[in-house]
Amino acid sequence: FQSPTSDFRETSTEQNELATGLLQTIKQPLKDPRELTTAFAALRSRSRVAPTDEAASRPNIARNRYQDILPFNDTRVKLQGEWSTDYINASYVKDAVGSVRFIACQGPKPGTVPDFWHMVWQEQVQFIVMLTDCYEKGKEKCCMYWPETNSPAREVVQLHFTSWPDFNVPASEAALLRLISSVRARVGETESLAPILVHCSAGVGRTGTFIALWNLQQQHQRGAPIDIDATILKIREDRNLLVQSKEQYLFVRKCFSEYLRKN
Repeated sequence: FQSPTSDFRETSTEQNELATGLLQTIKQPLKDPRELTTAFAALRSRSRVAPTDEAASRPNIARNRYQDILPFNDTRVKLQGEWSTDYINASYVKDAVGSVRFIACQGPKPGTVPDFWHMVWQEQVQFIVMLTDCYEKGKEKCCMYWPETNSPAREVVQLHFTSWPDFNVPASEAALLRLISSVRARVGETESLAPILVHCSAGVGRTGTFIALWNLQQQHQRGAPIDIDATILKIREDRNLLVQSKEQYLFVRKCFSEYLRKN
């Protein structure tokens, strides 16, 4: 999924008053950089704080790609069965109706690839959404964890978004919206109830942006009230720092505005 030039535009005045009012509310912080900064900063102070000592313990600390991005004890995925560890830097994340729809995960390190695939098999994952390149600006963000040849054991589909820089956003909203639509269609075809595994490098910024937009679309399709900040705070109850940067927070608003304009 490559990212074309942005075509974000103001909503048409021909849309009904309810949709217009919703769009205006969503886009209000876009017009004032100071308001945007204040709104994003408020998210941090309102976000859940929970223990992460299991992730930070001596046996597990080296398994984390970043020492400051750790899963909560109570929402982390625990590896089961006869395995060398129960730890992986991954969290269960709920969708807009409270079902565990996602696993948000860091990009595997060379030493954690077996743990990653153990989790995929354990959780019966059928779809992996990868939102990072293996290397960005000369630094490893995720090791190549997928086999070069097909395995006859079970099919797992990986959808790889290749043009999303770390801590930043794609060049346009359209490509990410197409990715989400494609994942929805594929999941719908299989009627899979297994979690969708979403990862970037740390498993919080780009990963959180994808999940937040998925949940916002789900709320809209159900006719539920739309509150972007509340949606981000809700998924942060499951994994800290989802939607990590101010730029990603702005992009969520732009993407959802574009989604509403087209729907």
